[in-house]
Amino acid sequence: MIIIIIIIIIIIISTLLHCRRSPVMQPPCELICKQCSRLFIHAVVVDCCYQTYCDECARQYVAAENQCPGCGAAQTVDTLRPNFGRQQRVDDWIREHGRRAEPEPRR
Repeated sequence: MIIIIIIIIIIIISTLLHCRRSPVMQPPCELICKQCSRLFIHAVVVDCCYQTYCDECARQYVAAENQCPGCGAAQTVDTLRPNFGRQQRVDDWIREHGRRAEPEPRR
């Protein structure tokens, strides 16, 4: 009887220690917007350098600066195109990991 109790205690302790050590899965960097440092939301691509940003991030930057946030080439919001492939990868990552985890903020 004592042996069974000891085994149960060992299992509980090892489970608790494993849960503490399990790292938070961070999304791959190619799924992260360089403007807001978060997973893409409605990913769009700029046609000058083919970099991808969140739709809102790109639109705000291009509308204010009239240039690409990546390479600085002249741009208008009309030139932004949806990046369906990249957004699908983001959606797949979220579905696989069951949540919308965000990376550590850049410093």
